[in-house]
Amino acid sequence: MGCSLLSWCIHPLMMNEFIVVDFFQTCRSFYDATRSRQFWFQFIESFESMCGGSKMDGPLGRFTVLDLERWVIRRLRAYESWFLDSPLAFRVRQFQYSPKEEIFQAELLPGGRWLLATTTRGQFFAYDLDSPRAEPQLDFGEHNNEDEEPPFFSTWIDPSREVLSFCAVVWGWWGSVAGERPMMGRH
Repeated sequence: MGCSLLSWCIHPLMMNEFIVVDFFQTCRSFYDATRSRQFWFQFIESFESMCGGSKMDGPLGRFTVLDLERWVIRRLRAYESWFLDSPLAFRVRQFQYSPKEEIFQAELLPGGRWLLATTTRGQFFAYDLDSPRAEPQLDFGEHNNEDEEPPFFSTWIDPSREVLSFCAVVWGWWGSVAGERPMMGRH
């Protein structure tokens, strides 16, 4: 005779069906509570005040429950890794880069989503590491750079803005260019 998962769990733990039903109802109540936007709003407010510095990149009302849950889980994992005695867990991402020219400067922005890079030929790429395929997005075009100095870039994040975004300024022998991009969400 086959053995059901329920009977496999109940007998070793010496639980009767009433305890299992109570446990199920408790779990279901917790699950239902986490499907509430208000639950995540309160959690985010207390987490922001506890940890400081990390805030949602827009008004809370514009995010879905799933977006709010993911934001909290990412911050909790980072918090646990840095402030508790747990080993750091790193996420490895591969990205597409064709080595026709060398990367001259690269920067991973806070939060780990955006990798910015310039090449010796004057290209500026932004890699969205949260996308399924992290392919380079050529933002400011290509400039012929024969024997000139490679370009540099600088980034700036304004945490006081309602929607967090980063600004990048790229400069080189050909002049300078600036652009802005949201730090989260689709673009």
